[in-house]
Amino acid sequence: MANKQLSVIISNDLVTTRPDVLSSDCLRVECTNRVNVVAGVATRVNLAVHNTSQVGRMAQLNAQFDSRTVNVHIPNSLVYVGPEAKTVVYAIIHSLVPSGSSLVTFDAA
Repeated sequence: MANKQLSVIISNDLVTTRPDVLSSDCLRVECTNRVNVVAGVATRVNLAVHNTSQVGRMAQLNAQFDSRTVNVHIPNSLVYVGPEAKTVVYAIIHSLVPSGSSLVTFDAA
């Protein structure tokens, strides 16, 4: 069986020479402005993760919501977004109350 060794250097003195590689300000999430859900039924919402950088990167998707009214699950929360491209994933929203409204905020880091 073929193998490949990886040399790991641990040092506090090493600083990256390309700050764009670590920057996440070039990532943005787009989705619909409003969705109607039925109480007790899971609803899928598409999320488009855009990368404006010329370097591809991994994006970690997060959702902020009121856990008393809805539950939000992102099955593929860690996605690769190509250089100057977009990747589409989905989130599942499940209502916990019979009626009302709630706000969900999606973010990519």
